[in-house]
Parts: sequence; C-alpha cells; structure tokens
Amino acid sequence: MDDASTLAARGVVQGLVDAGVEHVVLCPGSRSAPLAYALHAAEQAGLLSVHVRVDERSAGFTALGVGRGGAAPAAVVTTSGTAVANLLPAVWEAHHGLVPLLLLTADRPARLRGTWANQTTPLQAGAFTGAALASLDLASSDDVDWAGVVVGAVARTLGVAADGTRDGRRGPVHLDLGLDEPLVPDDLSWEPEPPRGPVLPELLADPDADRPVHPLEDLAAVAGADDPALDPALDPALDPALDPALDPALDPALDPALDPAVDPDPDLPAEEVDDEDELDLSYADPARGPGGQLLMWSRRRTVVVAGDGAGPEVRELADPAAFPLLGEPSCGAGASSSAVAAYRHLLDLPGLGADVERVVVLGRPTLSRPVTRLLARPDVEVVHVPLAGMAGPDRPHRRVAAVMAANPMAEDLVWLDRWLLAGRRARAAVDAVLDGWQGLSGLHVARAVARAQQDYGVDGPPLLVGASSLVRDLDLVLDHATEQPPVHASRGLSGIDGTVSTAAGLALARSTPVRALLGDLAFLHDSNGLLVGPTEERPPVQVVLGNDGGGSIFSLLEHGEERFAAVHERFFATPQDVDVAALCRAHHVPHRLVTTEAELDDELAGWDGSSQVLECVLDRHRSRALARAVADAARGAALTG
Repeated sequence: MDDASTLAARGVVQGLVDAGVEHVVLCPGSRSAPLAYALHAAEQAGLLSVHVRVDERSAGFTALGVGRGGAAPAAVVTTSGTAVANLLPAVWEAHHGLVPLLLLTADRPARLRGTWANQTTPLQAGAFTGAALASLDLASSDDVDWAGVVVGAVARTLGVAADGTRDGRRGPVHLDLGLDEPLVPDDLSWEPEPPRGPVLPELLADPDADRPVHPLEDLAAVAGADDPALDPALDPALDPALDPALDPALDPALDPALDPAVDPDPDLPAEEVDDEDELDLSYADPARGPGGQLLMWSRRRTVVVAGDGAGPEVRELADPAAFPLLGEPSCGAGASSSAVAAYRHLLDLPGLGADVERVVVLGRPTLSRPVTRLLARPDVEVVHVPLAGMAGPDRPHRRVAAVMAANPMAEDLVWLDRWLLAGRRARAAVDAVLDGWQGLSGLHVARAVARAQQDYGVDGPPLLVGASSLVRDLDLVLDHATEQPPVHASRGLSGIDGTVSTAAGLALARSTPVRALLGDLAFLHDSNGLLVGPTEERPPVQVVLGNDGGGSIFSLLEHGEERFAAVHERFFATPQDVDVAALCRAHHVPHRLVTTEAELDDELAGWDGSSQVLECVLDRHRSRALARAVADAARGAALTG
C-alpha cells in the first residue's frame, strides 16, 4: 500500500485536475518528490502540463504570468527552505496585482521543524501571511479531502470565498504540505481521473452554477487579512516617474485658445444642468462593494484616469460621457474615442489639467508624477471605482461601486475636444523631436513597438512591458484610440524582477507568442527566465531589449541633476557591460543587434513568432536631454498649436 505522502500528493494533483488547472511550474527537490511523481502521471495522462525550472524565483513569476493570461491559475511547486522564500517577490506582485496564484510548498512534518532538520524552518508555513488570501498548514497524516482542499484553494485564488460566494478578490493562496518519509511511491501505475464534476472556471463563469464542490471551509485556514498598509495605488513614492524639473507647471498667463470658460447652453432645461450628484442606493449591497452607483452629471470638468487592469469599463464610461480618458499602457480600455495622447504633458497646463474639477480613477495608476499631483490637489474631487481587493488612495476620495454618467452637454463636448486636440498636437511634437534626434533612444524603441502592435490589430501577440523607464516611454507614444493586442504589466509592486519569466508564463497560458519590452537591468535581473532545459517547451517570447548599459530611469529623476553626478553613475545608474549576445548563445536563444529605429521596424515586422532577443543599443547619457526636449515641445505645441 502506498504511504501517506504519496496518497496526499495524488489527492493534491487530482484536485488540480478537478479545478481545471492546466499549468504547473515545478522546481526539483527531495521533499517535494511525491508531488513530482503524481504530476508526472497527470501529464502523461494528458490532464495538465508541467514546466520544470531550476530557479524558484523564475518559477514563481512564470506561474504569475500564467495567472495573468489564463482562465485558471498556475500552481508552483517547490521543496522546503529557501526555495519557498524565493517565491516571495512573485507572491507580493500577485497580492498587489490581484493575480491568481497557487503555491504548493513541500515541508517536513511539524514535529521536525525547529529541530535542526536539514532545509527546514518553522517560518515556512506562514511565509506569506498577509499576502496570501489563505494559508493552510497541512500534513500528509491529516485526514482531509486533499482534492477538495486544492479545489477550494484554486477557487479562493479566483475570487470565491470559503462559503462559496464570489467576492471577486483574486490573489495568491499558499498550501504548505508537511510530507513524511518515504517520499517515493511503491506503485507507479496510478493516474488521476478526468475532472470530476464541473471544471472550476465554468463554475466561475456561470453565476447560477452551484457553489464549488470543495470550498475552503472547516479547515484550519489562516486567512490573509487585508493589509492596512496596502500600498496606496496613487502614492507618489511608488515607482516614481519624471523629475518635476522636467515637468514644470507653466505660467497660467499662457492661456491662448484653450479658455475653459464655456457658457452653458441656455436652451437646456434646468434639471439637466444641475451640478449636484445623485446616488442610486439600490446598488449599495455587499456584492457590489461599498457605496452606491454614482450618477455623475456633467457640470464638473471631469477626466477619467485608467490605471493598470482597469478594463473596458473605463471606455464604456468615458466615451458616452465625453470625459477625457488618461490611460496607462496596461489599462485594458480597448479602442476609445476619448483617449488623450501624450496626456502626461498636459496635466499642468491652463485650460486642461489645471482646470480639472473631478477625477474618476479605475485600476491602479502608478506611472506618472503629474497624475499623482493631479490626484493630490485639494481642489479636485477623486472618485475611486476599485477592483475587488484593491485599496483606495491614502487621501480624501469617494469610493463607489460603479459610475454612470449622464448624457454630455455642449460644454462637455468642448472640454473633450480641447483635450483631444491638445493631445494630438503634443504627440505630433513628440514625433517631430524623435524624428530629428540623432541615435536610438528608449522612446524610439517604444514607438516602434507601439506601431508594430497597432499594425496587428486586436488579434496580434500580447505585449508585456517591464517596469522602469520603457513603460513610461510606451505610455507617451501608445495610441489607445486604435484596436491592438492587450498590454500587460506587473504594476502591483512595479518591480523589475521576474519580467522574462512572466512573459514566458503569459505565452504558456495564451498558447501564443508574446512580445516583451524591457530594459537591460530587468533583463539581466531575470536572465534565468531564459533557462529552459532541453526536455522542456520553450515559450515563444520575443524580448525587445533596450540596452543602455544601466538604469536610465534615475537620470530622469532628481538624482540625474548635474550636482549629483559624482554619486549618480555608480550608485543609481549601476552601469553594466554584459555581453548580451554571449548570454543568449549560452541559453540557445537567437539574438539580433539593432542600432536604428528602421532596423527595429524591420525586425518587428518580420518576426516569425519564435523566441528571440532584439538588443537595441541606446545612449543612456542623453536620455535626460531628450526628456526635456520632448516635454518642452509637447507642452508648447499643446498650448499654441
């Protein structure tokens, strides 16, 4: 008869199959061996796919990428000890980014923890407390329904609470499995059954379906409480953008042709120009979240800020209401007639950002200091429509479950037209500066990638953009008014780590090639994302690498000022001279060197969907001068035409 650890592992894998989990990322280890044998059997039966990785940090982000792009989360399997600790960056990103992720960590039984047993720490079972939506410390000797526990855990990652209700909050769940010896099965003939009952994603998609068959109730679960210190989505200290010196407020006296004073239409009935808000309290129920549905009338000058993950709801709000839409690259708004180009350089201008009275925020905006300053202004009302589980800004704001706008009036249309015209002028000025600039910059690379993505239309390869300066370059040149493939970004905590692996996971989940845009430090930080053994499927990812030999984002911050030059280069820019071509050869990944925007255009257009790295050589030392030239040109064009 098989031992308790083998039986527990088989139950866990049966639960993965029952829950509809398609991808498992496994790192080698002895304590996790029972799970490895069971997963091998499930893969041989064609019930799921296993992806073996050496580096647990890379494995965690690969699983994160699957969760970002797929219907069900991936499970990541590790052995005990520091292997578990290496998952923490991915867990934090999943927590703040609201990405489903299942963590299956092998451990020694409780009696061996804290006894000097090798590779064992009593900290492991609670390693993700506060970040995980639920954490279970279970042992192979426990009398539990292992498959049921796993189905319930997967349900929790996807927003199904322990009582079967849907609270919509997605994120990581941790199952720490205390496995006792022996760690190998007696019988290798076992294979899981096909999914028993409705596959979990089908349950989630059908609001009338029965509750999940194995919820996480009646178990010793330690629920991860909402973190009161959850990073405010609008904190200016979080992943800051441009130096205020590169983003000056212009003289309010410079107000040509953009006068915000528009007389209301005298023919409109009085009730249609009432500037008071009206609350429909029929929507004030727990299922919709706090607050009511706010019916927003048009007399306040309103813009919509769409942060990461906002979704098409922002377009459905902004377009009918004639609210200017200020969308980050990964907002997911789709093609919007209200999207404002180059909006970052309009937010301090008279007649535009200076005249905003209300901001409706959806998603998690973290890219821009000008947006942060707008949201912090005491004369601006902030209305937050949060995703489930997302904290609001740590400043006065109104939190509502949903927003609906009244039909726009004449002055709303003028307000929107003013923003759209200014955005077009600013974007044209940005292009003119780039066209006349000698050499290749991050903005050139971002523009070429944006152009290539827009050429595909909606059915092209998804784009994953890494943190730091290139995502801000893309924000300046991306056109949200056109149909294009989805843009993804890890903006929960906006770290540079795990980007290559996240792109790989996204490719696995979507079963399609993925294009990734990232800088050299992010690429090198996760070069193990290229480490795919000869027995494994290599996810098709084209990495567009902006290599400027260090961290250019800091040259755009106050640290890049001339007075800090003696400190900046070593302590902030962290220069590197890695031979990227040699690194790619070591991993058997094709490499191309690109030195002009025209070459990059050709490479992007000719991509056959296979894995490759396009290394674009940039000059970091001119990035501050280019940022200033672009900012000055964009603002000047927006004001004067």
